[in-house]
Amino acid sequence: MSLTPKYAERLAFGIACAVLLTVTIVLASLLANRASVPQFVMPVFNSLDELKRSAWSAYLNSVYGSLPNSDAFPLDLSTFQVLFSDKLDAAGITYKQYVDGGSSCPTTHNQLYTDMSGSFDPSTSLFLWKAPPFAAFPSSSRVEVSHCGDDYGNVGAWYYAVKGSGVFLNLGTTIAFRKHADAVRYFLNADCGDMNDECVPKFDAMFQAAAKKGYDTVQFLEHGDQRCGLSAVEIVRTRANGGGKYGCGVLPTTSEPQTTYTRGWDATLPCDCKDDSQTTMSSCLKCSTS
Repeated sequence: MSLTPKYAERLAFGIACAVLLTVTIVLASLLANRASVPQFVMPVFNSLDELKRSAWSAYLNSVYGSLPNSDAFPLDLSTFQVLFSDKLDAAGITYKQYVDGGSSCPTTHNQLYTDMSGSFDPSTSLFLWKAPPFAAFPSSSRVEVSHCGDDYGNVGAWYYAVKGSGVFLNLGTTIAFRKHADAVRYFLNADCGDMNDECVPKFDAMFQAAAKKGYDTVQFLEHGDQRCGLSAVEIVRTRANGGGKYGCGVLPTTSEPQTTYTRGWDATLPCDCKDDSQTTMSSCLKCSTS
């Protein structure tokens, strides 16, 4: 039996309404689940004694190898950008109900989420979302960073500036740019050569040129190719010489200068950098606690 045009029109309208209703219900359910994730509140400690009475003292001692001096208080942990789930567990700090375990992106300040970079994060890391803009770090700064082995060229080693990592990188003489393309134009007087302004084909020549000009590190303040858009400052060490594929940012046969990485609250403790793995592309920067 053939349908009359009028009946067919009504049937199509009914199907469209049913589909729209289903989509609305699904979206409402997702939003409800998203809204049900409570906000994780990072504490503020007014004294060292107050911190020592908290489970956070065990966590911070595990990450930094020491507790802050009395002149560091009040201590506001809401400035942190990264936490580590294994160390939170060991310290007995409750956090799992605050983590959105899905693939959605954060929308509120200090919302806990996972997989910040989309590829190169330590396996136990949890991130506290901070909205841009981000400021450049001055030369000779010691900046808390994360790094996992990558395949972005044979010269530089890439890091994210993330407060709370417990590993400090000495920036030495540094220079900051908005995006990769800005640095390519500055050092090479050239264009990126790709559509997304990633500039990967220019990385080796760019960082060789930067090192030749005396720069130990290069910062990128607005290159937002992280999973949820701009989430952290990128830092590149220009003299890694192929070590970026490894967690320490150096080749396994290279002895890393102790002045490159430090740990401790004042970034004064030595960091004996150890790779999580001897395999390239699967190791991350960390300091030995022994």
